[in-house]
Amino acid sequence: MRFLHVSDLHIGKSFYHQDPREFLDLQEDLLRKVIQKAQDLQCDALVIAGDIYDRQDPGAEAVAVPLHEPVEGQRTDGAHDRRQP
Repeated sequence: MRFLHVSDLHIGKSFYHQDPREFLDLQEDLLRKVIQKAQDLQCDALVIAGDIYDRQDPGAEAVAVPLHEPVEGQRTDGAHDRRQP
């Protein structure tokens, strides 16, 4: 079984010197590349472990970044992610 593991994506993080939407676009592009790499390597699963978002209430734009692509996946929440009941 083959896995590709990433963590600490912090989707939605912004920096004082950069347009938040521009950085979110870069994060979305990077995530698409990670998913494509998992497909290219014929991974059985993509594991996203912790701190997917930068804060517990990430906002609509950050949540809109697609995490559901045609690759099996598993995610675990980190300190910055909202825990699901």
